[in-house]
Amino acid sequence: MGIQVDWEIEAERQTVPAAGKDDADARKRRRAQRRFIGVMLLFLLIIGGLIGAVALRLRTVEWEIEQALRATVASEVAALRLGDRELFMSLQRSAAPDWIQRQEAAFDRYQSLKQSQDINLTGRILESVIDGQRARILLEEVINGVPYGRVWTYWRYDDGWRHTLTDYTFWGEPAAIDMDNVDVNYHTLDEATAAAVAETVDRWLETGCAIFACDTQLSIDIVPSESLTIEWLDEQANTLRIPTPYSGDARLDQPFDPVTQLEAANLIARQLVDEATNGQAFDPNSEAEFLRRSAVSWLVGRFLNVSSGSFLLDSLARNYGDEAVGTLIRSLIPETTASALASLTNTTLDQADLDWRDYLTWRLSLEGLPYQVISIERVTDLNGLPALRASVQNTADPSLQGAIDFSLVDGVWQRSG
Repeated sequence: MGIQVDWEIEAERQTVPAAGKDDADARKRRRAQRRFIGVMLLFLLIIGGLIGAVALRLRTVEWEIEQALRATVASEVAALRLGDRELFMSLQRSAAPDWIQRQEAAFDRYQSLKQSQDINLTGRILESVIDGQRARILLEEVINGVPYGRVWTYWRYDDGWRHTLTDYTFWGEPAAIDMDNVDVNYHTLDEATAAAVAETVDRWLETGCAIFACDTQLSIDIVPSESLTIEWLDEQANTLRIPTPYSGDARLDQPFDPVTQLEAANLIARQLVDEATNGQAFDPNSEAEFLRRSAVSWLVGRFLNVSSGSFLLDSLARNYGDEAVGTLIRSLIPETTASALASLTNTTLDQADLDWRDYLTWRLSLEGLPYQVISIERVTDLNGLPALRASVQNTADPSLQGAIDFSLVDGVWQRSG
């Protein structure tokens, strides 16, 4: 068992030196790999450092450019606060021929506001966007406690940033909001306005179509422009255009400002009523036209939650339901008179719980009488028939007041005597 033959011993002698050589070669290869990896890491560190240094330099340059812009804006606001016309005008520049004159007028306007209003030129920059040589600033102003935002655009000349003619091509990226009843297209600067418009108009359409049994879909474009007024781009396609509020002072607390809301509500209400009446045209002096116009005003009041002065339809809706108004307007024809209200109230006109003030005022205007009906009392005439006694006030001279009686004639209230 312990005998080892010669050839086995010889084999061992030959194997041991070979194993030692292989280990040495492996160690050399590992050292070479480590050196290569080390060199590569050093190379990458150098490249990374160079990239970092370039990026840092770029950020530093961008920061310096933005700081120069902010300093220019601060100087411009300070000039307005101090009334320094020379400094203010030195920061204005544009190829537009009337720019200097416009900014002269703007300076005067601010100085006048300082005298007549509580204006705080805070100088607070709400948004700053730089795109190459041009920049856009959204600046805060507070007038009588109300915050406004004003957009100023700038161009970077060799001698620094200068306030230029408003660049309406620099209004952010196109975007859209899709609601159930309305789609709003806008640029990102007008995002807050678009959100308020979408929510508000969607609610209006839901309200209006519940009354008139419609399924109207609107598109609204908020357009960067200072010359545009709110208008239909295409009534058939139901596309409404609204100018950006930042063409002037835009209320920050009410992105869909009350004036624009009123204009939009009128246009949309008229559109819904026209759809409900199948686009019919009525004689301007007819009762059908009075009811159509009243429906528009009443619906605007519903949209804005304000009194519209459409007392007749307001009382019809309040006492007999919105559906009564919807039924009345959808059934309008040129021959329609107020007598149609009897079937909607299931009673006679003299007994119906209706407020006739605006209707009687309209009847007086047809006769060329400049009187507004202030209040109404139910009475009987000399024949014992139902009548209305209207307390009236002269529209030209409110001190002139009196009373006018109205009697029912063929289902229509007419002035007695």
